[in-house]
Parts: sequence; C-alpha cells; structure tokens
Amino acid sequence: MKKLGIAGVNKWVIGLFIIFFLIILFPLFRSGMPVTDDGDWMIIRLSAFYQTLAEGQFPPRFLGRLNQSFGYPVANFLYPGFLYIGSILHKIGLSFVDSVKTIMISSILIGGVSAFLWLKTFFRTKESFLGVCIFILSPYLFYDLYTRGSVGEIVATGTFFLILFLTEGGYRIVLPPVIAFLIISHNTYALFYLCFYVVYCIIRKQWKVCIPLLLGFLMASFFWLPALIERSFVIFHAVSVSNPFHYFTISNTLLLWGLPALLMVIYIATKNDKSFYKERCFFVIVFLLASFFASSFSSLFWNIPILGKLVQFPYRFLGVWFISLPWLFAWFLTYEKNKQKKYAGVLFILVVFLIYIGIRLPNVVNVTHPEGYYSTNEGTTTVGDEYMPKWVFKKPEKRESERLMFFSGTGKINIEKFSTQTIDAHIVAKEDSIMQVNTVFYPGWGAMLDGKPIEIEYKNQLGVMRIFVPKGEHQLLVQFRETVFRFMTDIISFVGIVLFGIYALWNMMHSFKIKKPKKNKKL
Repeated sequence: MKKLGIAGVNKWVIGLFIIFFLIILFPLFRSGMPVTDDGDWMIIRLSAFYQTLAEGQFPPRFLGRLNQSFGYPVANFLYPGFLYIGSILHKIGLSFVDSVKTIMISSILIGGVSAFLWLKTFFRTKESFLGVCIFILSPYLFYDLYTRGSVGEIVATGTFFLILFLTEGGYRIVLPPVIAFLIISHNTYALFYLCFYVVYCIIRKQWKVCIPLLLGFLMASFFWLPALIERSFVIFHAVSVSNPFHYFTISNTLLLWGLPALLMVIYIATKNDKSFYKERCFFVIVFLLASFFASSFSSLFWNIPILGKLVQFPYRFLGVWFISLPWLFAWFLTYEKNKQKKYAGVLFILVVFLIYIGIRLPNVVNVTHPEGYYSTNEGTTTVGDEYMPKWVFKKPEKRESERLMFFSGTGKINIEKFSTQTIDAHIVAKEDSIMQVNTVFYPGWGAMLDGKPIEIEYKNQLGVMRIFVPKGEHQLLVQFRETVFRFMTDIISFVGIVLFGIYALWNMMHSFKIKKPKKNKKL
C-alpha cells in the first residue's frame, strides 16, 4: 500500500473530517428542530432571554415571560453562555431555532478542529485525526445531540477542547475569555472540565495558565458568584430534579456501545511504555473513573445527596470520555507496535460506533414549529422548577389577564409603561388599597410610590408582589434591577475584563519587543 505523504494525509484528513461531520450533524441541516428532551425548552428559554435583553436588563437574570408570565430567576442560575450567543445570532437575523442549531453545529465544529490541533501537539496528523473521530462518532455525543438536546453540554465540550489547544499551542493570551465562557456554558460540565484542567496543567507543568485561569474566574463572576450564593433563595436543595437510579439503564446501554473503547483503555493501562507516561496514567484513570460512576456499579455513591444534586444524571460522566478517549486512542495508534492489534482496534471501535449511529440516525425526527410557538411559550423550561423562589408555595396554573390589579380596594389603573421588567402606572385609588403585581418576587424587584421607595410584601401562596397604596392619585413604578451584591459581582467581572486587557497588552508588547542588536566584538 502506498504511503501517504504529508500533503496526502492532509487531503485525507480534510475529506474524512467533512464526511464524519456531515454524518453526525445531518439532522441539524434539515428543516425544523430534532425532537429531544430539552431542545424545545432551550429555544423557549433563548427567546425569553432575548426578550429580557431587548427590554434593557443586563445581565439578564429574571425572565419575566416564563412561569405563566409570573417570571422567575432561571437565568441567574442556569448556564447563560449559549443564550448570549443565541441572542446575537437572532439579532442579526436568524430565527431562534436556527440560532440554537447554529450554536450546536459550531460547537461540534470548533470542538473537533480544536481537538485535532490539540492532539497534533502530541501526535502525528493521521493519529490525531483518528482520535478526533472517536469524539465525533461517540455514542454519547449522538445521544446528547438527538435524545437529550443538551445545548449547554455540547457548547461546554467544544469550548474545553479549544482551551486545551490554546494551552498546548502557547496561545495563553486569549485563554481568559475562553475560560470565562466555559464557566457560563454549563454548570456541571464547567466543574468537571475545570477540575480536569487543573490536574492536567499540573501534570503538564503549565504553570503560566494560573493568571489566565484567575482572570477567567474574575470575568465570569457576574454569573457564578450569584448562582452559588443565591441558591439559598430558591428551592434547589429541597427539590429532587432527577432520581439517578432511574437512569442507570441508559448509562449501561451507552457503556455497552462504548465497551470496545473501554477494552482498549484497559489494554493501554497494561502497557509498559514510558512515552507520555504521566499523561497516559491521568487519562486512563479519568476514563475508568468516569466509566465507573456512569455505571450501576457506582449506585452506592449515588446515595450521597451532593452527587445527585451536582451531577443529577449518571451518564453525564460519559462527557469526560470526550476528552480522555481521543488522546488515548491517538496514543494507542502511535505507540502500539503490533500492527494487527492496532488496525483491529481501529476498525473494531469505529465500526461499532458507526453501527450505533446507523441504528439511531433514522430515528431522529425533526418538527417544525412557527416562531411564535417559542417566543410566546411561558413554561418554566426546567425539569423540577428547581430555581423557583422558596417563598412560592403554589405554582401558577394559568396566565393572569392583568399584570397589575387591585388585590383589595377599588379604583382605576392606567399603565403608562409596561414590560416584563418594568411597570409604570398611574393609579386612582378610591380607598386605601393593596395593589398586586402578578409577578413572583425575587431580590432585585423594587417599588417607588410617588418617587419614594415603598415596601413590597410577598408572603403569600403565589409569592407575588403586593404594595399598599393609600387613597388618592399616585404614580407607581415597579422595576427589576441589580441588587448591591449582584452589582458588585458585575464590577468584579468588569475589573477582570480590564485586567485581561492589561494582561493581553503586556503579552503583546513582550512578544513584539524589539531586541537591541548585539555589538560585534572588536578584533
């Protein structure tokens, strides 16, 4: 067989890249959105997020259209990364559906290319490409795309591959914003990948990433600090979002399809080879631990409440396969001396993965809904409404026709300005009255009566806002704004951006510093 030269390998790489990308992404190029568990909810949340941005709330935290138009602070807690990107895409003309599909396609593309470039810093072109194939054709990636529809996990994976490439490629100057974006791309995966990244950098002795890592955390403070501190305001800890034990069947099925890869990793673990020994041990350990926690063998550990709360689904651990398996596969192809074992391993894994996709691909069904289906939907977009404020004891069953109404007393209401974030109304109360704003209270909501702050009462079954208004004519302004704490986190993020600018400028000046020519020694 004729050996491929460098140019030939590159053409082969590009050709197969295109083929495999088209195979895995084919349903996303069709009209409509694939029917998945979360896909429609992601689009609905994006439309509500965009509406909130358009109304002037930045950063968006309280999505007032959701929860039957009573609103709730889901954007304060759940990964807003793809929502910011999706809002930009929608602003330039894409529909909400096409915005989400574009994000998913771009994430896989960026992840695949970044994974290839990252592996190229360790291995040759052909081996690096075949390593990426394991990521692209992974059964769990297909399951994530077309069964779960988890946009956040897909975005986080693509972003993390980019971080690994930038780290190994020496492009630390752009690491801080990418790390910040990872933090806001998906709560659980950001935790997984950042823990992975810290250990990886220690093993690789990449000490210079400390500053970019710190800057990334500072830049993302506007999200992760309120999401962490303000969980005491919501029912997250009191609600069981999922029962992990119900999902072991899915995890075990995915592990069964990944059994060839698991056998290869076990085989690699037995190899007595010194090449990339620390890295290889790290990736093997990570892969095996992820496989264990995804399987029913780990059921005892899932009785620990914090594990169920943070991870929720056992199969989420298979996301770590995305990172460790391509590297291990590329190492196997590079350092396995027995050609028969090498080629048998390649064919076995690729054929099994392709069979899985071949079986599942025809079952992917796209459904086309009009844009209004998403932009007017008022669901909560979460499984257990786990980010509902804890003072809400009764979830609203239907949308109220009036946003502002008399709870007690009588009079007239003339609403002069109205949005999901603001109500400015002229009220003529015929008697001492209590006005009810049919919006769930959350810290950040404030009220002004005739230009003076007034107390909001919200201790009722629905947790909605009620305001005492004395008899007579009054101007009532109810508005959602940043609290002092959230405003401070916004400032921390701004400081992080400024420090990143200084860091980038310093690095550029250092990189392009003109060295003085050395004087020739006199003869």
